[in-house]
Amino acid sequence: MKKYKRDFLNSKIFTENAFFYAIIRKMFFLLFVNRRIVKGKNNTIDIRGLLLNSRIKILGNNNVVRYMPGGVAKRINIEIIGDNNVIDIREYTHFTKTKLSCWDNKNKIIIGKNGNFGESNLTCLEGTKLKIGNGCLVSYGVEIRTSDGHAIFDMNQNRLNEARDITINNNVWLAQKCLIFKGAKVPSGCVIGANSLVNKHLDNNNCIYVGSPVRVIRKNIRWTHDR
Repeated sequence: MKKYKRDFLNSKIFTENAFFYAIIRKMFFLLFVNRRIVKGKNNTIDIRGLLLNSRIKILGNNNVVRYMPGGVAKRINIEIIGDNNVIDIREYTHFTKTKLSCWDNKNKIIIGKNGNFGESNLTCLEGTKLKIGNGCLVSYGVEIRTSDGHAIFDMNQNRLNEARDITINNNVWLAQKCLIFKGAKVPSGCVIGANSLVNKHLDNNNCIYVGSPVRVIRKNIRWTHDR
């Protein structure tokens, strides 16, 4: 047996108290044309939502992927390269062609319940945390990154572009092709307009922000998932 298949079978897959239900979940995972590669030790994959034609790749040790019940993920791509990373998705959150990545060690991606995510990239690097609240809507082409991906130094070898956490609070709508970069914080109830850039802490709840970088164009708004 190939090593990655053996590691997958030895990992804690679908952590259920009852062995029978764990086997059923494994069968459903494979039945819906999902793929998995796991290389390492003590990795936990706990999938209770429904994955369709999706991929989970883990290269490292002591990582956790958790997807709670009620959600449907179509062609989601979950990738972890490193150790002690966590991807935790809460109940009734749906994905379509979304990519979630943790590279390096001790990163966390925490996504709340009742969300909807389109074809977008969420990337956590350099031991940072990306937290997204409940009821968020993320359109297609959205890029969320906690790091630039490459280091920049001054002539004295001081790092100029340290990675930083990102927080997106409850009930936030990120329109198509938004860029949410390291250090960003988006307050609850806000809408970030298409093609906008957020790279700092925003101050006010329930506002529409647009531009690159963003600015407020409307306050005291309320939006819903309905048309």
